[in-house]
Amino acid sequence: MSDREAEIHSLWVSSCDYGVFTIPEDSAAETYMASLHDELAAVPSDPWSGHQVVVTHYAAYLNNKKALKSRAVFAGVGGLLGGLIANAVTKTPTGGESCAQNKMHGGWFAGSEVTTSFAPIIVELEATVDGKPFKVHSVYSPTVATSPKPKKPAERAQLDAAIKKADKAFVSALTGQAGRFMASAKSTTTNVPDATNANSSEAPAVGGGSELMFRAKKVADQMGCGNIRSIGETTFAAQCTDHAVAIDCESGQCHPTHAISTATNQ
Repeated sequence: MSDREAEIHSLWVSSCDYGVFTIPEDSAAETYMASLHDELAAVPSDPWSGHQVVVTHYAAYLNNKKALKSRAVFAGVGGLLGGLIANAVTKTPTGGESCAQNKMHGGWFAGSEVTTSFAPIIVELEATVDGKPFKVHSVYSPTVATSPKPKKPAERAQLDAAIKKADKAFVSALTGQAGRFMASAKSTTTNVPDATNANSSEAPAVGGGSELMFRAKKVADQMGCGNIRSIGETTFAAQCTDHAVAIDCESGQCHPTHAISTATNQ
């Protein structure tokens, strides 16, 4: 599934994906990435300058399963009884999704996440920040009935509100972690044991060394390695499980160059 074009996830009534639709991105006022970018740019002081934010998944779903199943069940019931049952169904709160979240392609929601009886819009966003994963699951309860392909202004407004809610949740999650990221960066820069060890024959990095060390540490973290130490003006060694990796920094960009055996790294 593209998660960008409109489609129902399953036509089988017994499927957990039945009645869940992907809402096409072109139904929104602007692309999802443009909307998220604007929300991130609005954060004061730009706390994520120098950090890498990579969005890996962004999709909006309309979960209309309950309404569709109700129509299917009562399609053959006529007369007054059928009308009474149908009216009772439409007046019943939507409740939560009966299937487990991991059984669905997308569009799961809990009963506590909805506030109206209209089919909810679920926005799911996944990203990495400096290699660390972040996920946002946002549920928006429309104030008017919304179709899987919103065309009317009122329907499009519901989708835009759902996207905006998810973007704000994502930015809130990131800014809530900003202090931890910055504190971690400072700790890494000032407490690398070999960088300023008087018994070490390697010279600490000079000329913006703390900034280079911070960038080199991010590369080391992405490789799953631990502390780093300076082995030259713009070169560092990252300690991994049974070996070290040389990381070279040029023009503010750092990248691993070759492995260093444990014996030669002592």
